[in-house]
Amino acid sequence: MPLYQRVHYFTVQKCKRVFRHPEFGIVRFDDMIANADEYGFRAAYVAGISVENLPLHYRQFFFSEAPFSATRFLCDFWSRSYSNQHVQEITGKPDVLIIDRRLEACLDVVFFDWLDKEGIAYQYPARGDKKFSSTVRHHQRYPHIFAHGEDVPEPVDGVREPWPLSLDRLNARDEKRTYLSDRLSPAIREVVARLYPAGYQPERPLNPPLPDDFQVNEASLSVASSNDVILNSAGWRPARQTAYGFEYGYAANNIEVRDDDEPASGPWQKEILIALRCLESQFDRLARALSHHFDGDHYSAILSQIKKNKYRSLLPLSGAEQDVLYGLVGLNTDDPTGNTVYDLSKTGVADTVSLWEHITNGGDQCQSFEIRPQTGIDDPAYRLFAVIGHCAWYYLIAYRSSRSCHALDSGRCINYKPGHSLNVRSTDYRKLLNAALKGESERVGAIVNDYLEY
Repeated sequence: MPLYQRVHYFTVQKCKRVFRHPEFGIVRFDDMIANADEYGFRAAYVAGISVENLPLHYRQFFFSEAPFSATRFLCDFWSRSYSNQHVQEITGKPDVLIIDRRLEACLDVVFFDWLDKEGIAYQYPARGDKKFSSTVRHHQRYPHIFAHGEDVPEPVDGVREPWPLSLDRLNARDEKRTYLSDRLSPAIREVVARLYPAGYQPERPLNPPLPDDFQVNEASLSVASSNDVILNSAGWRPARQTAYGFEYGYAANNIEVRDDDEPASGPWQKEILIALRCLESQFDRLARALSHHFDGDHYSAILSQIKKNKYRSLLPLSGAEQDVLYGLVGLNTDDPTGNTVYDLSKTGVADTVSLWEHITNGGDQCQSFEIRPQTGIDDPAYRLFAVIGHCAWYYLIAYRSSRSCHALDSGRCINYKPGHSLNVRSTDYRKLLNAALKGESERVGAIVNDYLEY
């Protein structure tokens, strides 16, 4: 394959976070559920396409009883246009389409004939191609549905969730979250400039899509993952109107339910609890911010109580307080000013993987690396990592012998390449470690940014 070709990755997978239930409509779990069918949930399928070497991923959810056209899905994406400050227009037909091997049993011969007519070369990924598998895994990420500024929809009678989320609304909301960030590394900007130079005109599909080019084969599209969890007891958080807009209902696994009418937690209780454990040294900052927002002076005691209870629950925080805490602990990955330092020294492998998947939006980070000195020896006690997201940035510090470092080194964290490092001057290395241990995220970010830009 030539060095510079426009390459797209195409996949269809059985979804592990999106289901349908007759009483609740579209049901979303933040965990990847392995046995949802045992509880009456019908799994959705997700079709996804990704642009090689770019943080651009497009997907659509569908159910097997409705006809799905692979060529229509591809035409839909190739007819769209994405741009940022570095490139005028991206998409159009690729030079090469790499097709997930699990689709061999699903695609009809007419699909490949259609690609030939469009002049698109196609191939399957090599066996064990980790780059392909980690990229298409992005399409299993949790679908955020933030309905800011929307009015409450009309209720539906006769079901347990009066405001069920529909498939059309899910796909429409997810589509709006598909964009090309301005925050691209210098290396990626160089590749983009070669593939999409000034004056580039995308080639759109010339032939109409086919109606019957794909047949769902559940066995082929169902792939086990080390991140799958068993659903023990499904809890439902009903739709509600919040200070930030209307929030659709969602499901949770093994979550406490309060006796009052207010939900005990937001959709990210597990992630908030993990983040809190990593921010123990910054509890004073969090308490001050909560006190400023809600005009109270009891939040230090509440955070201490959550710690004393070994981070099992966010109670007695209200749903509104948890919504605010979600942003304060750095979990809003869409915050362009976000800089957060997490101390992962006490975090286990599973929690490290869960937090990593959240802050990278399922492995969709711009860059991730370990920070090491250009000369001299590494710190004997601590290691420091960085996740450069499309908006928020994160810095992870941990004991060398911690299980969190093992999670990173063993390839459990999506799209992190063990051994990839940003080498900084020894004096800056010491400053970064000291600032990270103090939770001084802005200082860490200022130093790291100098090395990313120059």
